[in-house]
Amino acid sequence: MSKCKKLLKEVMFCILIALGWGIIMSAILLPSMYSRIDYSLHHHGIEPYKEWYVTGLQHFLIFLSGVFVGIVLGDLLKSLIVYFLGIAFNVSIMYICIVLPSLVGASPEGTYQMFSFTAAYLISRSLMILPLFESLVGVIFGFFLSELRIFQDYVKK
Repeated sequence: MSKCKKLLKEVMFCILIALGWGIIMSAILLPSMYSRIDYSLHHHGIEPYKEWYVTGLQHFLIFLSGVFVGIVLGDLLKSLIVYFLGIAFNVSIMYICIVLPSLVGASPEGTYQMFSFTAAYLISRSLMILPLFESLVGVIFGFFLSELRIFQDYVKK
């Protein structure tokens, strides 16, 4: 019975870490996505010189969030599972946040398809390939930092 409780506790901890990491990644990427959506709505979809991109600060924060996940978990297999679960949470949260205005009626009629397409386009542009690779490298780097036992006073096993 105690082994089952311990396993359940560990699984719940990993799910909470993945959910928190998904929220953090969404918070890093969503502001610049909203600026592009706002520009598209006010200029009727015409974007002559407006190109969306991930800034250097966002790249650094994505890498740093991966490092923190690797340090906190301290196990490579758990870190990789939480990585993929966190990416799934991140994509879900970003899609809901982008499509939500059209679902609750805060946008003009008939814009659900535009918001849905825009969400899919922006999420695929924001996460492929570099931010996914950066966060994966950050998770692995954080795991190796946890193996060095530099942070053993701060992270309890």
